[in-house]
Amino acid sequence: MKMVSTVIEFMIAAVFLFAGLSKIFGMKWQIDNYEMLKLPQWFRIVTGWTQLIGVAGVAIGLWNGTWAFWSGIWFGIMMLCAIAAHLRVRSSFGLILPCIALVALSVEVCLVHGSEALLFG
Repeated sequence: MKMVSTVIEFMIAAVFLFAGLSKIFGMKWQIDNYEMLKLPQWFRIVTGWTQLIGVAGVAIGLWNGTWAFWSGIWFGIMMLCAIAAHLRVRSSFGLILPCIALVALSVEVCLVHGSEALLFG
């Protein structure tokens, strides 16, 4: 199970690294996405940096499960907010589905590392 969790952590880190950098560097599709979601562009940059902070947490979490646990919480909350933003503008289910998948993967990371985080805090 630990190996599967490590692979999932790498996948989450890769997704959020790409997403965070694309937001910070203002790729056109990210700008268009934030316009579609009716969110200000400064929020795109803040979101990008919060995603990169989470990626750093996942990287540290490869050696320290407590960091992985809290990074899973971090990403889960971010994706729940993303789902709320999509629902607010009535996005299609196809646009919401990746957010749901990332919440599920974040929960898996939390479940695997939760006992370590709660015991060693």
